[in-house]
Amino acid sequence: MWLSYNKLDASLKQSKRQKDNMIYGSMKSVHLVQQQLKLVARSMDSWNKARKAYAKNPGKFTGRPKLPKYRTKGGLSTIIVDNQTAKLRKNGYVEIPCMDKFKIKLAHPETTAIQEVRIVPQNRRFIVEVVYKTNQTVQYNPDNGRYLGIDPGVNNAFTLVTNVPGITPVIVNGKPIKAINQFYNKQRARLTSIHDLLGQNRSSRRLTSLDFFRNQKMNRFAHEASKRIVDFALSHGLNTIIIGKNKRQKQRSRMSKQNNQNFIGIPH
Repeated sequence: MWLSYNKLDASLKQSKRQKDNMIYGSMKSVHLVQQQLKLVARSMDSWNKARKAYAKNPGKFTGRPKLPKYRTKGGLSTIIVDNQTAKLRKNGYVEIPCMDKFKIKLAHPETTAIQEVRIVPQNRRFIVEVVYKTNQTVQYNPDNGRYLGIDPGVNNAFTLVTNVPGITPVIVNGKPIKAINQFYNKQRARLTSIHDLLGQNRSSRRLTSLDFFRNQKMNRFAHEASKRIVDFALSHGLNTIIIGKNKRQKQRSRMSKQNNQNFIGIPH
């Protein structure tokens, strides 16, 4: 059994008054502490809901939900700053007064309010995510009977075909990302085998950097490919995009070991 956010917050405040708790005294803002407690409580609640759902229907999961872990020794965790601590200035900058010299400019200067700021540690650097609402509205084009179908693959990451005569099918090349994925798999296997031989932890700096390198490449490929697909659809008046939804297709893939590895590693 674990404490809810309210009980956890009250318990730590009482400990602070008794001078045997450091969390409320170690951070410059009470709101920062409370957001961290909410994050912990949210993780535990999510795990508890997943655990109950798994007990009712294990088929919906790829494995038994695991209890959230403590951060590794010397590791960093995500910081969430609410809109009471983070300030949106009139010039479109977001500032956090309790964090010296923290300032970031929003992409949409017309924004009038922010919801929260997340500071996420990744590979010896920090990613800042600002959550806010804009006044922009998304206008969806109506169904005009012109469709774009997408077939995902490996060498041909995405094959685009339409039901409109005269439009030549387009292939998004998947070989570069396949090569990156193969390099990643070989390097990771080599490094993990070295760590295992030496009896070292697998959460080394080199492995973390390798994971970060691979994820950045994959994310860039996914964003560029999706933009190219959308631009192609808009330029040809294809208002509806169709792609198959195959749940857990990669977990159930039964190809050869090499093809399986290539297919699973490419973002589809």
